[in-house]
Amino acid sequence: FHVATRQGVVQVVAIPWVTPHTLLTKEENRALTIQELNGLMADKIEEIVDTRAQELDLNRPAILTMHNSVQGAAFSSEQDIMLGNDVIVRADTIRKSAFSYVALGHIHKYQLVWNEPLAVYCGSLERIDFGEEKEDKGFVIVSFDEREQAEVGQNRWRASHEFVKTAARPFLTIKVDGNVAQPTEAALYEIAKQAKKLAGAVVKVIVRTSTEFAAALREADIRRALHEAGVSYIAAVVKDLDRGERLRSNDQLAEQLSPHDALERYLKHRKTTPARASTLLRYADELIGVGTPTISGADHGDQNGTGELVAKGKQNTLIVVGVFCLPIRSNALLICMVQPDHRATCQTM
Repeated sequence: FHVATRQGVVQVVAIPWVTPHTLLTKEENRALTIQELNGLMADKIEEIVDTRAQELDLNRPAILTMHNSVQGAAFSSEQDIMLGNDVIVRADTIRKSAFSYVALGHIHKYQLVWNEPLAVYCGSLERIDFGEEKEDKGFVIVSFDEREQAEVGQNRWRASHEFVKTAARPFLTIKVDGNVAQPTEAALYEIAKQAKKLAGAVVKVIVRTSTEFAAALREADIRRALHEAGVSYIAAVVKDLDRGERLRSNDQLAEQLSPHDALERYLKHRKTTPARASTLLRYADELIGVGTPTISGADHGDQNGTGELVAKGKQNTLIVVGVFCLPIRSNALLICMVQPDHRATCQTM
């Protein structure tokens, strides 16, 4: 496109949001995997950009606009889940000296991707989830200046930019230590401390507590206090039981079941195949109660060919499968990280 402005004509090459599903209209593409389709789409984008770049007048400012993910850009955490399905455009596809400026969209996080030619994700004007809680929001103002001397194939116009912050709706996470006899009062205290930040905000409250005190948490009182403080929306009020409490709350597993039965239940919960479960249970029966807990690699465990290490020890230890562990009794928790060379780093909890 050629866009007329007060200062002259600006050239614009526009690449819209594209998905690999466009390619599925052709029979020869229907057997391809999503990764293969993404790669094919990236090749198509590169072909289009190459063609358009060669058609540009290097004496006029040229802007490439693209709504896509670009290799090397930092994603906001809310978009991590989409990475497996995104078309990732290779950096050298758009990093072409024929352009003065590459205006990028799709990633919500403002960022300078590179300086020459200038490539910027302006980001979103508003936050959409708590992954963007601490991100600045705004827009960019781009200026063009003529170079004193351009290299061969380089656009004569150089771009610079300024990021302008906007008063985006705040997202706020309130974390509460609720492992006390009165967890509601602890939450109300933390809400009062954040009072100046709450008006118009989207708020999530996370109360870290235990099974002993969780029942005393009055969620209705917490929500009432937030509404009175003027929050725009309450995303969630979460009771967060620490891992040790969640394990100890299962009294039947921790106290009533034998180590063999506890492991069998764990493997069934993990949907372990019957043959594999039988092998692990056999090793467990041989190892439980053998002696003082020791894990130092293949010399003190069993490497069964599937990358799983079984630890030896008494009933106050765990059976460790890779980085997963199962408590045999509730009064001891041993967490081990097994390295590729069979070394294990262990910590008693």
